[in-house]
Amino acid sequence: MEIYGFTFSTADLWLLGICGVLIMALIGYHFALDVHKRNAFQSAAATFRNIVLTELEGIYPVAGVWQPQDYPRFRLSIPKVETAATEFSYFVKRKREFRIAIKAYRDYCQKITFESVSAWFMYPKTREQLGDKTPNPTKEFETIVDHLLFFAKVK
Repeated sequence: MEIYGFTFSTADLWLLGICGVLIMALIGYHFALDVHKRNAFQSAAATFRNIVLTELEGIYPVAGVWQPQDYPRFRLSIPKVETAATEFSYFVKRKREFRIAIKAYRDYCQKITFESVSAWFMYPKTREQLGDKTPNPTKEFETIVDHLLFFAKVK
C-alpha cells in the first residue's frame, strides 16, 4: 500500500496503527490527568475559601467598625486558617508567596487590638500633624485577606 509516496507492507501498517493508538491513549491520559488536577485544585480552593470566610464571618469584608467583642476572634481564627492553608498549600504553585501571605495574616491577627484601631480612627488630626503614614487598619486587613484568597481563585 502506498501513502504519500511511501510504500508500506501489511506488517508496517499494523505497526503504524498500534503506534497511533498508543499515542492517542497517551494524549487522552494527559488530558484526563489535567482535568483531575484542575478538579482537585478547585475542590481544595473552595474548601480553603469556605473555611477562611466562615472564620471571618462578620469581620470580613469590612462593612463598618469592628466591635470590641470581635477582636478576640482575630486570634482565635489563626489556628483554623493556618490548618486550612497547610492542607491547601499542596495545590498552590507559588508556595513561598502563599507562606508569606499566611505569615502576614498571622502577624496582623496577633497584633490587632481594639485600642490600636480605635486610636487610629479617633485621632486623624494628630496623625496628619505628626506625618504618620500608618495605613488604615481595616483596609490593611482587607488587603491581607484578599491576597490570601487570591491563591484560591478558581482558574
